[in-house]
Amino acid sequence: MKALKNNINIIIVLCLSAALFLVFSCEKDDVILIEPLMSFQISISSNDSKLEYPDSFKAKLEIEVIDGNTITDSIDFIIQDSSAHRSKGNIEVPIDKRFVLKVYTEIEDIELYSISDTLEITSDIEGAKIVKMILTRGIIVIGDPQFSSITTTTAILSSEIEDNGGYEIESKGFTIIEDGPTATADDEIIVSGSNLGSYQTIVNGLIPGTTYNVRAFASNSNEYVESDERSFTTPTTTGTVNLITNSATAITTNSANVSGAFLDDGAQVFIAKGIIYATFTSPDLMNNEGLTDVGAGNTDFESSIAGLFEDTQYYAVAYATNENGDSFFGNEITFNTLPLIPPTVTTPTINDIFLHTVLFTGEITSEGTMPITAKGVVCGQSPSPSLEINDAITDEGGGVGDFSSQVTGLETNTSYFARAYAVSEAGVGYGNEISFTTIGIGGNGPAGGIVFYDDGVSGGMEVVVDNYEVNMQWGCATLQTNAINTFVGSGHTNTEAIVAFHNDLVDYALDPTQCSGTNDGTVAAWYCNQFELNGHTDWFLPSEDELNLIYTNLHVAGYGNFTEDYYWSSTEVTDIRARALDFWKGLYIDGDKTSAYKVRPVRKF
Repeated sequence: MKALKNNINIIIVLCLSAALFLVFSCEKDDVILIEPLMSFQISISSNDSKLEYPDSFKAKLEIEVIDGNTITDSIDFIIQDSSAHRSKGNIEVPIDKRFVLKVYTEIEDIELYSISDTLEITSDIEGAKIVKMILTRGIIVIGDPQFSSITTTTAILSSEIEDNGGYEIESKGFTIIEDGPTATADDEIIVSGSNLGSYQTIVNGLIPGTTYNVRAFASNSNEYVESDERSFTTPTTTGTVNLITNSATAITTNSANVSGAFLDDGAQVFIAKGIIYATFTSPDLMNNEGLTDVGAGNTDFESSIAGLFEDTQYYAVAYATNENGDSFFGNEITFNTLPLIPPTVTTPTINDIFLHTVLFTGEITSEGTMPITAKGVVCGQSPSPSLEINDAITDEGGGVGDFSSQVTGLETNTSYFARAYAVSEAGVGYGNEISFTTIGIGGNGPAGGIVFYDDGVSGGMEVVVDNYEVNMQWGCATLQTNAINTFVGSGHTNTEAIVAFHNDLVDYALDPTQCSGTNDGTVAAWYCNQFELNGHTDWFLPSEDELNLIYTNLHVAGYGNFTEDYYWSSTEVTDIRARALDFWKGLYIDGDKTSAYKVRPVRKF
């Protein structure tokens, strides 16, 4: 018997006039094209590393023509001086037809087969003279797991993939489970690579004196296969203390967590254990800048170290002291505390500007190295407002992410500068500076109207520009609507009462004569109530006092392009009259509800 070599060579001869050197090509419908020549070679390799091939053996070759007949022949393989097997005899292959080669054989009572890609011999294009095929059992064959270098907490696991089942291995590794009366979940360990042959991995964190059950596994695109289960047991102790210091975690500007673990406790009893640390190397129990004591015992432990300097390198060592006073030490580790980095804040976004109030949105993009305790917006009439120097400031509390802020107490028609800020123990972070101007009487309101009223706290009122001014009747001239309020802030209530009254009439707009013969179906409050501008629908007809503010603060001051004519208010006087204001003389009149006077909607913000 001879061990399998890497390739078994088959020569298939065509009855053609000339032999040409071929170049590999795969350009047409995923078919391997072969240019006509006297012969081409099939290179067969095996995925099964355990089989041994005899000096000679037989195989069946099928040439399966696509949409045609299948040509079947027998091939004899004979070992050559080169230790490679070579076929005996020639087989004719069809030209200008697509076909698939299939090889079947049996070695050591194991059936093997191989199927080629689709082939075609054609003179249209240069092609390949070597066709690669792989003998396989058709299933994944994987060896049982093997164990070596077993310590109290580690072991090396190994196995071998003898056959990939004809497809590339996509995943391989081991499953390991602690043996015992309490069932635990399998721990799957993935080993990288898709090659055949042996593979191994090191398992850490095992428990001394514990039995583990292990299975090797592998998968390809068709199947998942596991080996038989084998077990190993970690020793209880080596008799020597083996203590390790783990890497620092939860590192901040002034603290860190460092843990220690017993790879082997040496079967000793410990009365103290903890972490020694310093800003210099090789700290010990007598020479250090601090140490922790987490108490007695042989279990793994962790210490929280506080009071450290920011942006500083520290050295740390785990220690354990036994009942005889002997101390044992782990390896030395280093870690750096974080520097003090203030928070990072974006430029605030202005959402709305009012008379004395501005609404902002800000964002904390980075907390820095310490928790944020306060965030918000600072505003000032001078550039670069700060926590110390400002005209207004908000505080939206700690935390990161987006936040909304309402700055109040600003002066009207005044230019301000604003910055978002965030505070932590690492310092103060400011966003880029922006500027804005609060609105004032005669300025543009939030909905695009003209501001005519300032409540002195946070809001006011605006009236639409002259483009939307209309002439129309007040409404029904024979019935009382009870819209009798006069004061500032009552226009909205009056308007709702007038609208509700006219809605209760039957088709007033189509039949206004049900009130009087001179009513035309228009209603000033209706127009205002249904008015919409820049997405705002909360308009109403101003009350008597609100209309007077429009006259005094806007018209007299030259704002708004008002005409010297009569303007309706929403204040009703009697069943036939309502209050209007003469914008020429500034005097109120009790106008007939059927009179067509000027109307402009207003809104509160």
